[in-house]
Amino acid sequence: MGVVTGFAHVKIPVTDLKTSTAWYRALLELEPGFEFVENGVLRGVGLVDRSTGVRVSLRERAFCVGAPDLTGFDIVAFRLPTQDALDDFIAHCRDLGLDYTYQDRGTFGAAIDVPDPDGTIVRFIFDRVEPETFVGLEFDDTGYLGSYDTPQLP
Repeated sequence: MGVVTGFAHVKIPVTDLKTSTAWYRALLELEPGFEFVENGVLRGVGLVDRSTGVRVSLRERAFCVGAPDLTGFDIVAFRLPTQDALDDFIAHCRDLGLDYTYQDRGTFGAAIDVPDPDGTIVRFIFDRVEPETFVGLEFDDTGYLGSYDTPQLP
C-alpha cells in the first residue's frame, strides 16, 4: 500500500514568469490558484484546474537553487484518457500555434511533446494498455522500437 495519494503540484522553473504563466494557462486551461511573493516581489505562481485538481506551479528560474535549465527535458507527462482526447489536444496546440512532436508508441499508445517558452518539454500521453506487470519500452533516435519484460535495474 502506498503512502502518497497524488501530486500536490508540479513545479517548473521559468525565465519569464508573466510569459510562462500566460502560456501554461492557455495550454492547460488553468486558472490562478496561488501567488508567491518574496521580499515584495512576485516570484512564483500556482495554476489550477479546479475541476480535476491538476496543479502546475511556476517559479522564476533565477530564484531556484542552482537556476536549473531543463531545455529539452520532459519534466512532466500528463495522461490523456483516449486517442481522441490526444487528437483533440493536438488540435488545441495547433489552434494556439504551438510546436509539438508526435511519438507513436505502437501497441502502448502515443504521446506529444510540447516545448514551453523556455524549451522545457511538457509531455501528453495516451496509454492504450495499462500494464499489470513490469513493461520496459525501448526507443532509439527514430522512435519506438519495442518492449521487454525484465527490469534492467533491481
